[in-house]
Amino acid sequence: MNACRKKGRLSFCIRAEIEPKNRSGVNSLQYDPCTDRLFTAGRDSIIRVWNTKKSSDPLVHTMEHHADWVTDIVLCCGGKNLISASNDTTVKVWNATKGFCMSTLGTHKDYVRVLAYAQHREEVASAGLDGAIFLWDIRTLTALTPTNNTVETRPLTTNDESTYSLAMNPSGTVIVAGGPYKRIWVWDPRSRSKPFDLRSHTDSIRALAVRPNGEEIISGSSDGTIKIWSLGMQRCTDTIRTHSESVFTLQVNNNWSTVYSAGKDRKIWATDLHNPGHSTLIGEETDPVLKLLLHEGRSQSFLWSATCNTNVSRWLIKHNPTGMCSRSIVDDEQYSYHSENNTDMDHTSIDKSLPMSKCSEFVSNSIPVSLPSNAHNNNNSSDALSDVSSHDPDHSPLSIDNNNNNNNNNNNNNNNNNNNNNEQHNSSLSSKPDFVIKGGSPIVQFHICPEKRFILTKDNEGIVAVYDVLKASMSECLGVVSFEEEIKKREKLIYVPNWFIVDLKCGMPIIHLDEGDCLSAYINASDAGLLNEFNDPGYCYDTKINYGFVLLRSLFTRRLTASSNNTNPSNNGNNMDNARNDLNTDQILEIPGHTPIILRYFSHYLNN
Repeated sequence: MNACRKKGRLSFCIRAEIEPKNRSGVNSLQYDPCTDRLFTAGRDSIIRVWNTKKSSDPLVHTMEHHADWVTDIVLCCGGKNLISASNDTTVKVWNATKGFCMSTLGTHKDYVRVLAYAQHREEVASAGLDGAIFLWDIRTLTALTPTNNTVETRPLTTNDESTYSLAMNPSGTVIVAGGPYKRIWVWDPRSRSKPFDLRSHTDSIRALAVRPNGEEIISGSSDGTIKIWSLGMQRCTDTIRTHSESVFTLQVNNNWSTVYSAGKDRKIWATDLHNPGHSTLIGEETDPVLKLLLHEGRSQSFLWSATCNTNVSRWLIKHNPTGMCSRSIVDDEQYSYHSENNTDMDHTSIDKSLPMSKCSEFVSNSIPVSLPSNAHNNNNSSDALSDVSSHDPDHSPLSIDNNNNNNNNNNNNNNNNNNNNNEQHNSSLSSKPDFVIKGGSPIVQFHICPEKRFILTKDNEGIVAVYDVLKASMSECLGVVSFEEEIKKREKLIYVPNWFIVDLKCGMPIIHLDEGDCLSAYINASDAGLLNEFNDPGYCYDTKINYGFVLLRSLFTRRLTASSNNTNPSNNGNNMDNARNDLNTDQILEIPGHTPIILRYFSHYLNN
């Protein structure tokens, strides 16, 4: 029998006071055309705001209140407010202009993965791994205050299925959700009636978009396909097979004539919804693409792309002066005519009478590109949430074949229904972004030194550094040196129990101290290098030091001192000195005042 009890964990991040660059991948993007500001949701737990008119030093400010990956963001209320979701299980409401957190919603019980926004109703939906989808009134959320911070809500659904993707139309009449169970759930949030599901994908649903009139949706999946669905008929009407691997993100233009897609194969494609066999390669990233954001301006349109690396890129999209026609809906009669001899609803083109678009928003002067031979028959996909959480930073981009072939003949076999479709894939000549927000260098490797105080790290540019866990700071930057040689230099014949855990998921060292384990490490003061750190002359080389005791005392004395300074500003210069000279606080080390500390509890199972 397994017994469960709550176990405490204290975590802190070793970082600079100001982190002006993304230190890990970027999960989500939002753009304010009125101020030309781009908002990025980082895997380093930080939301950053960028001035896209400045090519050098574009950072405006950071928004820091989350304790884990920021997974999604929504800019709302005409750009005044921002809603964010995070793996720390919270949804936060921000003042987007001033950058401060207005309120925190702790309704979810697990990672919050996605948000969806109904612009005309000012409503936002949140969903994640706990199986619940909550619908929030943004006006209510922005009215919360420190004294009036209670909001009542009930989930739209409480099934056991995790949600990876979520979308709503602007009027809030349709909400769709997808996850690892290969089906799309569809609700009318106004009536909260029982949902229906759409099935045709063979792997996780990773991206969704709803047509503004609520008649169609588009889905992207880990099976490598993009599907177009009629909600009236509740079935798939077209399948787009442009990608060779998982599709992670979709954007559709305003008149629903072009879908932009990207994913694990790193390629950004634009597909004509009038003729789903016609796709144009906008560009290619160096890492899996996590998010696309389309901005349609009067004179210029562009795509922002965010990937597993720290850079954010902008790709220009040239307009054709004649504009584009909107996609027409396939009616029941047309659908029946084209599918009367086909029991599989996963065919590539339902209505072949639909006209090919007479114009294009794609980059002009395109050249043909050949897709890999497995582009339309890729079954090697994964449901795992971590399928893009790690990557090889030195992995080279896929090569582009510039042969003058106008068509690629791809044989698609759907449940023994063989249809030969000539799909045209064009590649833009200008395959480089016109603007890039350069990111920082995430730490990708670490080694805990034998005395269990220092850790060696290596970032993705090969720079090696030494961090002092007890002081929560970098003690030395060694530059580009051999990581293995530095490990050998620090080898010692000493045993100290493990008392902390190192986590690099945010691109910076995060130290976890678990209840009980953090107080298990005793070491001589000389071996720990602490003889000259304390003011007590009674310490000698064989004085026993408890690492966890020293670190916790240093962390919380700083907090208490900061609180005292806020209460009594006149004592601001003397409180830390007094604390260090106090007999009860003689084992105190200087820790940077900006060090974020996170306290949480998690379930710990014991075998009886």
